[in-house]
Amino acid sequence: MKNLFFAFLTILLSLNACKKKNPEPTLTSFSGMSQTYQGKEIPLFEFSAQPSSKLTAFHATIANGTTTTIKKNNYQLTYKGSNLFGAVIDSYINVTYTWNTKNQIVSASSSKGTLTYTYDDQDRLSIITAPNYTCTYSYHPNGQVNDALIAYSTGYTRVGVESVGGKPNPLKGIPLVYLEGDVPIWALFSLSENIIIGLEYFYLSTQLGPIFTLKERFYYTFDEYDRPATLKRYDWDNKEIGNYRYHY
Repeated sequence: MKNLFFAFLTILLSLNACKKKNPEPTLTSFSGMSQTYQGKEIPLFEFSAQPSSKLTAFHATIANGTTTTIKKNNYQLTYKGSNLFGAVIDSYINVTYTWNTKNQIVSASSSKGTLTYTYDDQDRLSIITAPNYTCTYSYHPNGQVNDALIAYSTGYTRVGVESVGGKPNPLKGIPLVYLEGDVPIWALFSLSENIIIGLEYFYLSTQLGPIFTLKERFYYTFDEYDRPATLKRYDWDNKEIGNYRYHY
């Protein structure tokens, strides 16, 4: 009977050891996203396994008034250690970065001008200052990004963030916010601890006052590890404007 008990215990332990774990997606396990566009699956973001040779292909769906457009940029990123050192955009715009003593990017300079980055007392990105706009990020008390307020000479755009906890966000920490400029869609994803399920855009003109408010919703499916597998994006008319897939 004792031998039978130990045999059963050995089988039970073996089965537990074979159970799949729920890994937290990291830059090494998350290889990017793709987007279905005009019936074809194209890269949205691509990341190589080694930071020193990381290549990012970037296609951004950008809200533009009452329409959406597709903007494509290709980034070749270079690193010094784990620090983003430079980027080449579309093979002709060279971007160089400077860092502070906390290894935070404090400026990005290119032929388009210089952007500066300011952080709050909890080391979170709080302000991006560019030649033609200023973007200010705010956070909830729990640390989750709350909104982005983009100020231009002609008005303001506020992008409110709705997120849900308990699900890992593979884009967290990936330096999209230092590549995308004044379009905060995927930049907000890179600042968010949790997956984002909604964005609300509020446009305000300095001359005309409030112009309009738009809302977008995001719906996910998840894989066997409880990681995001697919993402569908819907506009203010509940029209699908983006169909994405995560790659690990």
